[in-house]
Amino acid sequence: MLLTKTKLSPSQRTKKQLYFTKYEQQNSKALACSLIRTFIFFIIQVCNWEVDHAVKNGKRIIPVVCKDVDYRDVRKELAQLNWIFFRPDGDDFDQALKLLIKALDHDKRHARYHTKLLMRAIDWERHDFEKSLLFSGSDLQKAKHWLSASALGKEPKPTTLHLSFITASDALASSMKKRQLIAVFFAFIVAIGIIWPSWGVFFFSLVFSHFFVYFSSN
Repeated sequence: MLLTKTKLSPSQRTKKQLYFTKYEQQNSKALACSLIRTFIFFIIQVCNWEVDHAVKNGKRIIPVVCKDVDYRDVRKELAQLNWIFFRPDGDDFDQALKLLIKALDHDKRHARYHTKLLMRAIDWERHDFEKSLLFSGSDLQKAKHWLSASALGKEPKPTTLHLSFITASDALASSMKKRQLIAVFFAFIVAIGIIWPSWGVFFFSLVFSHFFVYFSSN
């Protein structure tokens, strides 16, 4: 599909929107994006949209070269990557295929969780950052461990949306723990107050002062 300077008709714009919506859904779920790079690739605008979307979502892009191109025409996001050459005039096809398979299998478990977390974060964003969609418990701990692994060099790296989702989940979990702690202490004070009224007043004053100091410092 080649785009010209001619203004798109309503039906053409609809087809374009349908194409890109479907592409976004498929690309977001993919573990990596393998690009067959020929000269025609660089003059097809839709391919630039695909690269933009892959970069935005932190996807691993594996450039597969089957025909020489002018390096100056290559986008910087692709130029800085390791290319795998499948050119018919001299490149070893079997060796190139091994390199491609190795690249696709590298840190596969980490990449799968990147995709899983991305889909959850996108859903959270589309629902106006609904708190009920955030992680908690073991899911949150797993997400934080994945984030630590990313900081140690594992690919792909988290996107801004990944970080926002994990940070919001952690903040909500901390808030819930504070509320639970308050509920437990007040339940304890009520129980003491029922059994020993005079001690209940003392404990209430003591706990209230400690909570005031604690929440003032956090």
